[in-house]
Amino acid sequence: MSAAKHSDWSSQQVQTIADLHRQFNELWELNTDYNAFSKQLVKSTAPEFFLSSLSHSMSQLTMKVLGFEAGAAFSEFNRLILQDGSSFALHDALANLFPGRFNAVSPAAVELHCTMDLLQDAPLIMALSPDTDSEHDYQKSVLHGAGKIRSSDARRTTRRQSHRAAGRCGARVRARRP
Repeated sequence: MSAAKHSDWSSQQVQTIADLHRQFNELWELNTDYNAFSKQLVKSTAPEFFLSSLSHSMSQLTMKVLGFEAGAAFSEFNRLILQDGSSFALHDALANLFPGRFNAVSPAAVELHCTMDLLQDAPLIMALSPDTDSEHDYQKSVLHGAGKIRSSDARRTTRRQSHRAAGRCGARVRARRP
């Protein structure tokens, strides 16, 4: 799969199952039958399958973009970990399954939580949850240990958590937003 194919696919909107089916076939260079594809969507394993597909697609798009020369301040760290989430609105009919935080704007929403190692240019953890779930639930132990610097959203962490993490990780940066 080429990066250009990924780029074309990621810029298209999916409005129907037929769109998803067509784009899936284009991305993976397959010719799956629509009925067979739609039957797979209702299986309990469908979310795990799409997460695996997404992870594979993302790994095809990554490249080494960050490094530090010996002696530079950040060269002492073997991991530079970034953690954040992004919310996405869903169709209002999904509000019971995926409640959103901003009901006036979108009663249904999900949040994609991502923890990424910037030095390895690779996602470590990805999770999709209802937008109302706490981001704390998605901060995993992969973030602990010496030789790491970690950055996360200040609105999602408490001061106590920040001090504990700094002791485990060696350093911690919290982004402040107005």
